[in-house]
Amino acid sequence: MDIARMQRFSDSRIRKEAADYFVQQGEMPGAMHFAVSEGVGGLYGVETDAYYQANLEMFRRSYKERASLRRELGKYRPSFRGWKWTPPRTKTLSY
Repeated sequence: MDIARMQRFSDSRIRKEAADYFVQQGEMPGAMHFAVSEGVGGLYGVETDAYYQANLEMFRRSYKERASLRRELGKYRPSFRGWKWTPPRTKTLSY
């Protein structure tokens, strides 16, 4: 997908709506969505086509279930208001 062409579209609202649509269809990963929505930036990586296709297929298969899980978990959000969570301390690695 040629994101540079999409990024050149001047209306940021339309860019985001188009990117949202492609994500919902399982045709666009999150990093690409961000680059298109922002209208700037490029994507660089060492990914092969086989890895990209496998990742895309995994995203497509899991999208509906993830969206459903997000909605279900959202029902519990009011119960957690006021709770404070402190992440565990991490060790610093020295090389």
